[in-house]
Amino acid sequence: MDVKILCVDAPDISFPVAGYVIGVNIVLLHQWYIDGKNPNDSELDLIEVKEKKVVWVNIYKSKIGHNEIFSFSYSTKKEADESASTNRIACVKVEYENGDGL
Repeated sequence: MDVKILCVDAPDISFPVAGYVIGVNIVLLHQWYIDGKNPNDSELDLIEVKEKKVVWVNIYKSKIGHNEIFSFSYSTKKEADESASTNRIACVKVEYENGDGL
């Protein structure tokens, strides 16, 4: 089920996280402990779902250094292909979540 968090400082100190749960043909207001646990039903515990991102990267060999490359990223493969110059050596699909590799 999808959840939309409305606040994490609700007046009820025991359950400061407030939001709504989106089910099939129903939307329910609900509250959680600060750690995202549901007091009555573990199936309603909050878990972080990171948004996956996808970019297409055109890679080019640098004319300056003999092992150096440079790249440009695009939202779609079509954009990458349309923007590519003739010296492109690869077009790579990169999937990531914000914060990966930090």
